[in-house]
Formats: sequence, structure tokens, C-alpha cells
Amino acid sequence: MKTLNDGGDAKVFYVNTEGWLSSSDLSDSVHPNDTGHVEIADRLAPHHRRQNLTRSLWC
Repeated sequence: MKTLNDGGDAKVFYVNTEGWLSSSDLSDSVHPNDTGHVEIADRLAPHHRRQNLTRSLWC
């Protein structure tokens, strides 16, 4: 990430997702289920807004 930022790519950033999901948000103890995906999206959206990312940039 630092290498990309230093190279001029300011749209690469780190988001610590530790603790975002509980076991009930996982389908197999690793991968998010439908509820887990909603939780991730809800928590990730504010980070995208702070970085001025629009949907067209990350789809």
C-alpha cells in the first residue's frame, strides 16, 4: 500500500476490519453469509465516502 501511495496512487488505503463480523455473520466460519455481506457494506461505505470514492470507481 505504501509503495502505491508513494507512487502517486492516493486511492489505495487500508481499512482494519477486525471485529466487524461475528460467527452469526459467517456461512462456514470463514466466509460471510448474506447478513455478513450487509454488515461489511454498511461498515465499508463510510470509508469510501471519506475517500471520495464513488460506486463507479470500485465496481
